[in-house]
Amino acid sequence: MIEVPGRDMRPKLGFWAPGHYLRGCILCDGKFIGDKRAQVCADCAYVPGNSSLLVRGAIIVSGFAQEMYAKYLMLKVRHIVEQRKKRQETGGGDNG
Repeated sequence: MIEVPGRDMRPKLGFWAPGHYLRGCILCDGKFIGDKRAQVCADCAYVPGNSSLLVRGAIIVSGFAQEMYAKYLMLKVRHIVEQRKKRQETGGGDNG
């Protein structure tokens, strides 16, 4: 197998999975190579706390509804992650 720079082969976790597609992470806005259905990069998926937020809200529905729910969930998770960062920057700690 040819090694591709930038490809992360860590196991599937939450909305991250390895693959061969150029994608955009909805948490950090970075580009990554992963599965065509991956919504976050491996680095964001493996941040402690992020994957549990992603997996906790995941439900299985079909087609368009699944895509729309995933987008809603990612926006909600991004908001939570931003709140955590702000609390850490201001010395407020991380309360979950």
